Amino acid sequence: MASYRTEIETVCRRACRRLPIQDGRNREPVVLNKEIYLSAEFKELWDKIKWKTRYRVNFSSDELLAKCRAEMAADFKVAAAKIIQTKVEMAIEESGVQTKKIHPMRVRDVQEYHGALPDVVAYLQNETNLTRRTIVELLTGRRRMADGTWEAFDEYGNHLDAFRRNPQLFMEKTAKIVRKVMKSLIVAGIRYERLGDTEFYRQELFASEELQGYLESNMLKSKRSLYNYIIYDSKNERNFAKHFEDDPAVKCFAKLPAWFKISTPLGSYNPDWAILFDIDGERKLYFVVETKGNVDDAYLRPVEREKIHCGRAHFRALGGEAAFEAIDDYETFRMNI
Repeated sequence: MASYRTEIETVCRRACRRLPIQDGRNREPVVLNKEIYLSAEFKELWDKIKWKTRYRVNFSSDELLAKCRAEMAADFKVAAAKIIQTKVEMAIEESGVQTKKIHPMRVRDVQEYHGALPDVVAYLQNETNLTRRTIVELLTGRRRMADGTWEAFDEYGNHLDAFRRNPQLFMEKTAKIVRKVMKSLIVAGIRYERLGDTEFYRQELFASEELQGYLESNMLKSKRSLYNYIIYDSKNERNFAKHFEDDPAVKCFAKLPAWFKISTPLGSYNPDWAILFDIDGERKLYFVVETKGNVDDAYLRPVEREKIHCGRAHFRALGGEAAFEAIDDYETFRMNI
């Protein structure tokens, strides 16, 4: 094995190059700042945002069909199935099975599918939870009328030729389009409602947190937050934490922990910060803030954009006492409050 030492070490170094390996001797515990934790200001802030909600969604199957069929008509290319042939020699050695190509790869299109066609309706039912009737209407572009006849409801026709050409690819692409459109309609039509008076995140959970960080890389000294240090995950988070710490109008703030979750159709959502501003001693403003490098829709991933939409709906359902904002520039945010 000595002859392979250099190659093995090279592979290991390459694999570990980006791992955030820290010196355990520099680990620093994070201590609860009881002055902030027990303050009236933080209790006020927490009482505005602590409530749990549930959501319901509402969208019409007609709208779903229209959007899915329009997207299928605009960009729905189903290539013919391909058969790939490769001839190799195999040899079983001490190190394992070795293969060697003896003929170049041959690829040919299957011009016509001759096997038994799969049950496309059952497949799409399992993948999307739509009814059989809705799926048939989606695939054919025809709707059963009250008198038992079938009529076309748009100009897109059907895509069944593509299904016969490559059934598996057709079903996968169709399911992907339906899930994408359904997700956007669910988020657009989402409505939240607050649960009962006993359903909330308890402030005491902060006291049970056991946090540690590294002074050199992810900790910022703090006097206005719940702990003596803020543990940040990125330079962007550090930048905002520094602004909160240095702004005299910020009475207290907290980096919201992982257990503070908002339920969404896309999975749990955990906003970044909760902040209490006291402007000139006259009015108090409560914010939950999502901080990004850029909050323009064009720069956000779809799931980020949709979870932010759900976050806004959640806090509106709490009565709007705490505003929800997605920000990428503190100075602009500060001037507008």
